[in-house]
Amino acid sequence: MNDLPLNALRAFSAVYQTAGLRSAARKLGVGHASIARQVRELETRLGVALIDPERQGRSLVFTPYGHALGERARSALDELSAAVRDVEERRLGNAILVDTSPSFAVRWLLPRLKAFKTVAPWVDVSLNVEESRSAPVNRSADVVLRMGPIPGEQRGRAFMNDALLPVMSPDYWRDNGQPTVMEALTKQRLLHDRDPQATWQHWARLTGVALGDTSGGTRFTSADVLLQAAERGLGVALARKRFIEESLRAGILIAPIEGAMIPLPDAYWSLLSGGARVRSAVRTFSDWILSEAQK
Repeated sequence: MNDLPLNALRAFSAVYQTAGLRSAARKLGVGHASIARQVRELETRLGVALIDPERQGRSLVFTPYGHALGERARSALDELSAAVRDVEERRLGNAILVDTSPSFAVRWLLPRLKAFKTVAPWVDVSLNVEESRSAPVNRSADVVLRMGPIPGEQRGRAFMNDALLPVMSPDYWRDNGQPTVMEALTKQRLLHDRDPQATWQHWARLTGVALGDTSGGTRFTSADVLLQAAERGLGVALARKRFIEESLRAGILIAPIEGAMIPLPDAYWSLLSGGARVRSAVRTFSDWILSEAQK
């Protein structure tokens, strides 16, 4: 570890990310010559070429060694940066880090955080959000809040149920026959979420409605973007009820299909760090989340 050329690795990681020596120099706020020198010294130390000397144009071309080292260096430095940020954010006992998905953060948690600050103004909450459902849990987080079901390797607990129902904008409803019965959905533009708990096929099985082929239609990787598409009249979305409470109250979305809501049990799970030694700020936030879930 004492001999690890951290400065050179940081320089090469920047070169790899930006595909250029000058752009890497701008990114790190140093001179172009310094970056070039550190990359040459790293190549000398390793005894291999990291940048193809025969193919140097406006964008650099990396050798297989360069690609392998660039990916690993970028990942390792990102991990180090995240670890430093986590320590900085939690250097005071009242700071906590919450790991969750963007859709849950935007549609459920953020609208409630102002109320939490009223309940516990001494707790500072930072959010880490991951778009991918397969993204690993941030193990440095104090609280993990994710959509279920709970992965087998996690020791979390379900803390909130939900329900699924078809929703659309008032303009879409008026312009497309004003549907009010479930069978009318067979003639509508269905919007799709990649959420495995919120598929039209799952809804059709539980309601007994024969939707036919649901492979067509626009698909979204984020429930928040899906609901924004529905709000803008692009079609009918199968929504988590917890995510549309504000939109329904404001009349941005409507749910005119009678009898179409189905339950979604154990829809969200939570995980606390620290085991039995959970800090007071973390426990306060967790207890508040549970009270909000029961409303």
